[in-house]
Amino acid sequence: NMAKKKKSRLLNDKTTFSFVFITILTAIILFAFFFNIFEIFENKIIDFRFKYFNQNKKPSKDLVFINIDDESLTELSKIYGTWPWPRGTVITQSIMDYILIGSPAAFLFDIIYSEYSPGNFDDFIYYKENNLIPEEDRILVDQSSIYNTVSHGVRFYGTGEKDDMPAFTENNFSLSINDTKSNIKFHDYPGFLSPFPELFEESKNFHSVTCEDDLDGVTRKYQLLIHHNNKYYPSLALEGLILKYHVHELILNGRTLILKCKNDKEIRVPLDENGDFQINFYKDTLDFENINATAIIASQAQLFNGEDPLISFEEFQDKIIIFGASALGLKDIKTSPVAKNYAGPFIHMNTMSNIIEQHYIKRVPRWGAVIIIIFSILMIVLTTTFLKKKYIKNILGSSYILLHILLTMIFFKYFGIILELATTLTASVISYFGALIFLSLTEEKDKKFLKETFGSYLAPELIDDMFSNKTMPELGGESRQITAYFTDIQSFSTFSEKLTAVQLVELLNEYLSAMTDILLKHKGTLDKYEGDAIIAFIGAPIRVEDHPLRACQIAVSMQNKLLKLRKKWSSEKQLENESNRNTKNMPTEEWTLGYKWPKVVHQMKMRIGINTGEIVVGNMGSAVRMNYTMMGDSVNLAARLEAGAKQYGVYTIASEFTMNYEFPDENGNMRKVKEFLDFRYIDKIIVVGKSEPVKVYEVVAMKGEATQKEQELFKFYNEGIKLYLSRKWDNAILKLKDALKIERVPDGKTTPSEVYIKRCLHFKKNPPPANWDGTWVLTSK
Repeated sequence: NMAKKKKSRLLNDKTTFSFVFITILTAIILFAFFFNIFEIFENKIIDFRFKYFNQNKKPSKDLVFINIDDESLTELSKIYGTWPWPRGTVITQSIMDYILIGSPAAFLFDIIYSEYSPGNFDDFIYYKENNLIPEEDRILVDQSSIYNTVSHGVRFYGTGEKDDMPAFTENNFSLSINDTKSNIKFHDYPGFLSPFPELFEESKNFHSVTCEDDLDGVTRKYQLLIHHNNKYYPSLALEGLILKYHVHELILNGRTLILKCKNDKEIRVPLDENGDFQINFYKDTLDFENINATAIIASQAQLFNGEDPLISFEEFQDKIIIFGASALGLKDIKTSPVAKNYAGPFIHMNTMSNIIEQHYIKRVPRWGAVIIIIFSILMIVLTTTFLKKKYIKNILGSSYILLHILLTMIFFKYFGIILELATTLTASVISYFGALIFLSLTEEKDKKFLKETFGSYLAPELIDDMFSNKTMPELGGESRQITAYFTDIQSFSTFSEKLTAVQLVELLNEYLSAMTDILLKHKGTLDKYEGDAIIAFIGAPIRVEDHPLRACQIAVSMQNKLLKLRKKWSSEKQLENESNRNTKNMPTEEWTLGYKWPKVVHQMKMRIGINTGEIVVGNMGSAVRMNYTMMGDSVNLAARLEAGAKQYGVYTIASEFTMNYEFPDENGNMRKVKEFLDFRYIDKIIVVGKSEPVKVYEVVAMKGEATQKEQELFKFYNEGIKLYLSRKWDNAILKLKDALKIERVPDGKTTPSEVYIKRCLHFKKNPPPANWDGTWVLTSK
């Protein structure tokens, strides 16, 4: 069977494609994943989550930012001139001293004093020759050497010459860390920038202010530990925690940094595979406690003058103080996921608050991401390739991608979990479009096959339905319930007598084209033309649930179309320069001079026979010439009904098997075809060649479309038929005569009313047998 072979080949092609495509794509995608090719893309998606799906958590109240902002620079420049301010009289005595009175847990500088205070050249020579430092710097050094809670900043560099930290740094700046259980490989920073020598020698604590950006210039991660010269050094954030919680030991266990505090308290901090901390950015820096430097200086002056200070030093008790700048001119500005101009100190504060409040975000391990990636590729490729209905595969494919995106946002917002998205999204999109490209190449062949096989007798829309639904018809013969459909022009031989062969072909082409368009529009299948006859069926090669109803719709539409054609033909005239079309010299009463068609064409009528039943359909014929056709008793009955309709003077006749056929409507309710039609009972007949009677009906219009005259006709006619079947011949004749006056086609040779009047007269003289049930035997085809 050709179709089965085609279907089998297509299935094998899809299976082979799926296996090869999934294997190759998975290998490429996983290679890209493990080598971080989509890292920038993933980072941008993480930024999107922070901006629009932020967890809206609030930062710790244990942190206070003493901020050198633009307002402070403007105000103090009136007194001290442009930045830098005097380190002794302003930074130390006005800001640092006032805060330290409040006993903070830590005072951390996010400013590096790498050089001496600026002065004129003569002062510089004097200090140099006498081995002295400027007085402003001496005040800062002295104060820093007293307090164990003060820590100064050092910046480490990932490039440059390798420098050794001086021997005098054997204080809290260098940490002894137990990293025997760690699988983290820290990046080494060979170079560093430290405070000027005296401050570096005499200060109690130091910390790193290094913050590395990602490749796109955005800061997302934080180096809690800096690896330099085979030692670890704490960041500003870690130093603040060490001082506040009296950390006496750090342990690296796997990807977890454990802070051992006094009273056996432990703080566990998750790190990534590179030893970095993933910062969980708070939505707004305004949520941090932020005090500008001018307010501190004013408060110190108020306290000195015996006034109530604007900000009490008691507010700093046991707090972690970060002294830094947010002013754009001081250039400590970073780019973060939540803001483009993000003051550097807030990077440290975000990290500290995350750890204090345990506001961690966690990334799904790589093995988990790999499972999601592989599942996504499998799911999308297989559904796109093997599902039949295009809209279903589109819905499933797009829904899976959208659902995955939605889940990543939900997991981030409510659980602080980062599900890998960039690689999965890329793999999903490539999977989807790759499968579509394959299908477009292979299915084009399948569509060509369907068109070659059925294009001559199926509607293009029906072929498209077969193609989109992946319904390959069973060729070679199959039995199924379908509806057979026969049409024939009444007295067609008369036309050939009055028209030339060319005119006859012209007329038939217009007629058959119009009727075939209606047939195909309603998903009917053209079997063949036999002269003026159209032989068709509905319900094959693809199944149509309501095929009998469609057959009746086709019949009503064809009869209506013929009325329009008749009106057109009756008004058409010869072209001005056209020779006389009445070449057979028909008399004027048969062909009016100057008109295109004879009057017989103006009155063309066609008969239609419809029957539903078990019919064999398939490709039949020889190996070299086949035709997709139908055969069986039900086909013969449809043909007999079409021919027998002339005995009743009706033009569309359908069997009880068609009228009583049940099918599910759009709501799943079982309905009969007759419920959708305006019709009348014609007879219970036994056609030539059959022994079993069948009830037949005239299909007049779709439900509710019969004219008022036709409805009145049905009333008289049905009453007459009822009396006829009750053997009340005279009463039946009276009702049927009323019906005869308004018959639908009174100009024909007979009408149903006339047929039954004659039968009543016959049965009055020759009563039927006692067991008569109204059956009438047709004696001619």
